[in-house]
Amino acid sequence: MNKFEYLEQKYITDFIIWIKSFLDSSFNHSYIIRKGNKQWNCESIYNAFEKYTWSNKSKSFDDSHKELFSIKNKLQNALNNKDKKEAKEACIEILKWGGLEKNNDKYIKNNNDIIEELIYIRNKIDLNTYDIDNQSIIDIKISSGFSKIYSILINKYIIYDSRVSVAICLFIRKFCEEKGLENIPNELLFAFSKGRVEEGTRNPNNLNYVFPTLSSSNYLENNIKASWLLNGILEKTKSKFNNLDKDIQLRALEAAFFMIGYEI
Repeated sequence: MNKFEYLEQKYITDFIIWIKSFLDSSFNHSYIIRKGNKQWNCESIYNAFEKYTWSNKSKSFDDSHKELFSIKNKLQNALNNKDKKEAKEACIEILKWGGLEKNNDKYIKNNNDIIEELIYIRNKIDLNTYDIDNQSIIDIKISSGFSKIYSILINKYIIYDSRVSVAICLFIRKFCEEKGLENIPNELLFAFSKGRVEEGTRNPNNLNYVFPTLSSSNYLENNIKASWLLNGILEKTKSKFNNLDKDIQLRALEAAFFMIGYEI
């Protein structure tokens, strides 16, 4: 199954039609940001993007995106020039950007094949042609930290961390509830991670709908499908997201899910 076949499935089509109404309005969500005890709320998915903030420095979306874009250019230049030192620096920088250097930097620093590995991954995962069924999911290093690295390596590949995964599952659960479905359809059965937070604050499960847990064995497939889904939402709907520059539309939608998934 490739991207186009995935997006043509009935429940994917129905879900995209359903979520369209929440992009610009009709979605109220709120919580208290624990660090600083600050109230956060949104009135739509787009409004969640507008109220994006990251880290203790309270970076805006523009600040965060500029930093990410700079690291992306550095990594691309390093791969083009086969500059191992600069490639490692770029990977460490994005891990620092995401607050995940501590758990992943050792692998990067000790990887003498970093150039070959990243080029292989970039060439192997083309989201427009990748076939999950006929081309088995490749065995690569994958985690929330490495999802961030791959998001600046692979075109239209989203960061799939605990917050984004939980937000996607939240909307899918609401969709299933509203449609009165007995089970979560297989094409919408995403795995999620609770991350490093208090028990219950990032858990989309209830008695009727249970999502699997994200693991090393299912991470890449979920990341690819989530990238297909968010790209599909942008391609098949019309909202304020489409009025943004094309280069930031996907990152903006991802940022909205990131903010919503802080606590559900």
